[in-house]
Amino acid sequence: MKRIIFLLYFSFLTFSANNSVIGEKNFEHYTGQNDPSLKVNYRSGVYLFKDKAYEDRFPMDLIDQDIYFLKTYYQDYLKLSLQCDDNFYKENVDYIHYLYRLSAISTLYEYLRKIHISLYQLGELEAECSLDYDALFGECRPKSREMSGFLSRLDSHFIDVIDWGRYGFVPKNTKLNHFKSFHGDTFVKNILHRNKPIEQTLNTSCQRIKSHMTSFCSEEDKFYGLSRVPEITQFIQSQSIFKVVNEIGSGKECMQRFVSSYDEVENKSDFLFPLLQNPVDEKKKLFFYGALKEFEELGVSVLPAEEEAIENVEVKEAIKKAEPKVIAKKKVIKKKEVQVITKKEKTKVRTKKKLSALHLAVQEFLKKRTVVSVDLEQAKKEYLFPKKLIKKFNGPLKPFQTLKALKEMKKNDILGSIQTPFSYIFLRYMLDFDLHQGLFNLKSVLGQEFYIVDDIEKKKKPIKIRLTNNKKTNYQWKLEIVEATK
Repeated sequence: MKRIIFLLYFSFLTFSANNSVIGEKNFEHYTGQNDPSLKVNYRSGVYLFKDKAYEDRFPMDLIDQDIYFLKTYYQDYLKLSLQCDDNFYKENVDYIHYLYRLSAISTLYEYLRKIHISLYQLGELEAECSLDYDALFGECRPKSREMSGFLSRLDSHFIDVIDWGRYGFVPKNTKLNHFKSFHGDTFVKNILHRNKPIEQTLNTSCQRIKSHMTSFCSEEDKFYGLSRVPEITQFIQSQSIFKVVNEIGSGKECMQRFVSSYDEVENKSDFLFPLLQNPVDEKKKLFFYGALKEFEELGVSVLPAEEEAIENVEVKEAIKKAEPKVIAKKKVIKKKEVQVITKKEKTKVRTKKKLSALHLAVQEFLKKRTVVSVDLEQAKKEYLFPKKLIKKFNGPLKPFQTLKALKEMKKNDILGSIQTPFSYIFLRYMLDFDLHQGLFNLKSVLGQEFYIVDDIEKKKKPIKIRLTNNKKTNYQWKLEIVEATK
């Protein structure tokens, strides 16, 4: 093999020598005035007087290098300033900065989410990287109205429901490729390291990400337009909120002006930028809760009001209306009017109460004695899950979604039988939040038909249902009543 390589190399040298110009050669007389030296390419035989080489590059060699800086200055600063109105830029520069911070927080959260799930897979260690609001944003000290509003909306409305049934347990010494099957190559490449224990790496990454998120939400970071991550700019420009920045049609130019203006002073983090360049989830769920300015300016509310706040407002308004103008009769009239209003409210609630979609299906079954489908779309509108209950289902009660726990409850408690019916509210939770793997696990362990009890309306009689999701149902979940009693 070595001889073959030597022969090929020798043949190449011979070919090169045969095709080059060797020996003496004539060339034109030198007529220049500076330097008769030659620049010779001995392989090709091409020669050139240095005077000629100088003329070919004239006048570029004589131009001061500062002229190139002027070109860069024009392209990166002056041109953008002309395209982006100064007054509009000054009015919106803080909001543009906020959008970059919001994008960074939203991207980093998706990494934390996967770390949280990975620790759960290592033996229910997810508490080591908690996703609770206080653990993530409890130390935030926002300075702007936009950031304060974003955090307030997160605290009031956001909760991340995880389909825990998708994630099986793995041994602590498992190979990294095992995590790739659950979380993808990007997560493993940017978070996990081959030379360190997985749990230790996950915890270290969790703390570093949380530290960056705290600096972003406290608006104390040294990041601006994230010049090394153009994907963030593209993401913002693809969102509806870009309309606010693009109000006069120069949104892209104003964002580019912001990026260029702070490029030199921006922090360049070797840990952070790979995460922002390679998001593990393009949706960035948190971004929506901070990008509602266009709706606020229109006076449109896109998030449901808190139940407690609504009740308080109604009570205050009722008392205010009941207050008499005559001071002498104030106390007597106030008491009577408040009592009347309370009675009317109670009466209205009773008269408007309707049968749920589940019990409408049960009544129809009792009449026809044939399988009846439950209107799941209607059922979803009937009951809005309180945040506390969702946290309970997504936290301590998540084993109800896993094969291991379901098999144990089936074996020990005869779960799904007429003696131990399955919780309808938990079934509804999985259906309403599209926890498909948890539903398939439930169906796999309890069977296609099993008993449930309506713990939403506190009914005691078990109902036998059929849960299906196949080609006939167009791969949508279908709930049917197959047995019920009066």
